[in-house]
Order: sequence, then structure tokens, then C-alpha cells
Amino acid sequence: MYMDKTRPPHWTPPAGHKSEIEGTSAMAQNAQSATEKPKKHHGWLIFFVVVFLLIIGIATAVAATGVYAVPVLTGVFKSDQPIDLGISNDPAYLETLYAKVPMTISSTRTNSLVNMFEGQIDVHMRGTSEEITAWLTRFEGDNPAFSNVQVNMIEGGMEVSGIVNEYIHAPAYIKAGVTMSTNKSIDLTVAAAKIGRVSVPQHYLDDVEKYFEDHINAQMARTEGFSMEKLEYHSGYSDFVGTLPARAFSHDRGWSALLID
Repeated sequence: MYMDKTRPPHWTPPAGHKSEIEGTSAMAQNAQSATEKPKKHHGWLIFFVVVFLLIIGIATAVAATGVYAVPVLTGVFKSDQPIDLGISNDPAYLETLYAKVPMTISSTRTNSLVNMFEGQIDVHMRGTSEEITAWLTRFEGDNPAFSNVQVNMIEGGMEVSGIVNEYIHAPAYIKAGVTMSTNKSIDLTVAAAKIGRVSVPQHYLDDVEKYFEDHINAQMARTEGFSMEKLEYHSGYSDFVGTLPARAFSHDRGWSALLID
């Protein structure tokens, strides 16, 4: 029989002493614990990373819309600025437009769209994207629903970009086909729309289309002295033959009052 000669007979281990077997078992337990703790720590790390990425994703989406300014991200997306359509906004183009359309814009203010126009003039004109953009800027009004507007005529319609100040404050963009329906109405087909840099989902485009078509046609119907014989859109210009009011009165909301009231 093997005897541990280093231990005296009847030797009992002191308190806290562990045998080699017990020591080995304790070491195994410590090793297992050491492997379990990093796993727990790793789980929390994944959780925080996922939450962080989620927050970044939401902030990015909000910044891209331009509805709210998100530090850094809004600047990256430039979502607080209208999409630049490359149209020069030069007041000099107003003079060339006035030569084509001798309508008088009175400084007298009115809050009634019904009494906003009077008289009638015959018009046979070709208007450019620059002329229309300059006119919209000049008669934006003090409290416009739409500001910083650019209009780019394209084949069969137009692109429009600007800032929407009604209900939200954000850049917006719309691309639409425009055709004459009657002498006082149009058919509008919206091909694309954006709020900030985020595209409006396809199933909402019908609502956008109906809103603008209804408002434009309602205004055409009630505008004294307005009628169309020809309306065509081409790249960089539009052709219009018909009649327009001889005089228009100023409105606090400028021309955009025609689309929201």
C-alpha cells in the first residue's frame, strides 16, 4: 500500500486544504466560468451594437427626408436643400417673359382668389424654364406655401423642386406629365415624387396626382379670362395659345395660394 511519507500518521488536512483531485476539479470549474463570462459579455455587446445601428438607421432615414435637421447627416444628404434642376434663377428672364405676356400685377393685396384676376388678353407664347422659374420667384409672396422653386420643362411635362412650407418644412420634388384635357383643365400624370431625398412610395403617387390635378383644374375653372387652345411641353420650353387675365392682384401667399386654398 502506498503511504505518503511526508504526512505523519493520523494527519488530517488543515482547514481550507484541497486534495489534488479537488484542486483539479476547482480548476476545471474556474476554467468553465472563464469561458461563460465572455459569452455573456459578448451577448450584451451584440445587443448594444444592434441598438446603435438601429438608431443610426432611423437618424439616417429622418435626415434623408429633410423634415427634421439631424446634425451632420442632414448636411451629408443635403436634404435641407431643394434638388437643383440646373435652372438659372435670373431676374433678367422676367423682362423677356413680360414682353410675351403683358399681364399687369397690381401691388393691391387681396385674400380672395375669386377676385384675384380681372380682364382678358390673348396670348401666343413660348415660355422657357428660366422665365417661369424667375416669375415664380418674383411673385412668391410673404408667406408662401412653396418657396425656392425651380421648374424644368421636359418632353410631355415638367420637373419641379422647391421647399414645402405647408404642414411640413422640407424640400420636395415632383416629375409629372401634363396634357391639355379641355380649354380649362389638364390631365396630370405623376411619375415620381420625393420628400427630401426619400422617394414617395408608388402607391401614394395617385394621391399626389389627384391633389394637384384637382386644385389646378379648380383654379383654372374659376379664373376669369383664362382659356387654352394649345398647351404643349418640350425640353426646356412650353407652348401656350389661349387667353390669360389682363390683371392680377397680389396675395400674401403669392402664386402658391392658387394650389392650397
